[in-house]
Amino acid sequence: MKKSRGILFIFIALSLFSFLFLVRGSILSAQGGGKKIYILKSMDNKFYNDAVAGFKSNCPGTYKEFNMNNNYVLAKAFAQEINNSHPDLVLAVGARALIAAKKYINPGIPVVFTVVLNPDRMNIKAPNITGVRLEIPVDVQLKTIKAVVPNIKTIGVLYNPANSKNLIEEAKRVAGSIGLKLVAGRVETVEDTYDALQLFSGGIDAYWLIPDPTVVTRRSFVEILRYTKDHKIPFFVFSKALVKNGAFIALTVGDYVSLGVQACEIAQRIFNGIPPSQIPYEYPRALEIAVNISVARMLNLTEIATNAIMFASKNGYKITPLQ
Repeated sequence: MKKSRGILFIFIALSLFSFLFLVRGSILSAQGGGKKIYILKSMDNKFYNDAVAGFKSNCPGTYKEFNMNNNYVLAKAFAQEINNSHPDLVLAVGARALIAAKKYINPGIPVVFTVVLNPDRMNIKAPNITGVRLEIPVDVQLKTIKAVVPNIKTIGVLYNPANSKNLIEEAKRVAGSIGLKLVAGRVETVEDTYDALQLFSGGIDAYWLIPDPTVVTRRSFVEILRYTKDHKIPFFVFSKALVKNGAFIALTVGDYVSLGVQACEIAQRIFNGIPPSQIPYEYPRALEIAVNISVARMLNLTEIATNAIMFASKNGYKITPLQ
């Protein structure tokens, strides 16, 4: 009798284990579990690694990583291995990884990118590619500036039409819709920066730095920083590092782990049968406002700094005061 009971107990335990295994397998399958996912990184750094960690923590699967170290010859060799292995998805992390994926990855393999600034300028449109862009929407940026500096009327910005024409056209439309005037100065070389700043001699209430490679150089940044300090106007940028280097305030991505999490959500949609071509690029959801408190005191902008902190708190943004 005891032997029969023991056999029955073992049978029930095995049945329960099999049931739980099947349930777990069904859940993982629904979440993309068991998928073969290859990761192509532009290089090895904290930002890219954080995005990869965010992706992996939310998308179960079998992974293999390739670090192209900003080398397209190396990327081409990696792509050959990827194409031969036929993974379910490739995660491209960084702009160079995305460019390499477009050039070398088989178009039948879905590619999801993340940590890529302004992908529209890179000519990477393809039916198998979608992902999370790094920049924050223009309307969110300008509405943030308006909320932080309520009495603002005029915003200055420099740009190279070859890089940022569409962005400025959109910015002018958004600015007009919220009662702002955008004074946009054209520059074609770094040397044009000083002369272009004289366009603002009529007076601006704030300066907005956009990620235009002609304008975002060490020399241009120094010129603009000097101008904003001389005229005691808030200097809005897109990078916390620039705030540390003397700019007043930045609206930026809160953390790069969240970009990986968003990319995973896109991957899940692809695994559930939605083609990448039907999934628009996404903007970051987790945002952060960084304020240089020392600059605020020096320029008598402490009230604006307080507005920024209150605005961040109200909108659920991360707040980072810097000295």
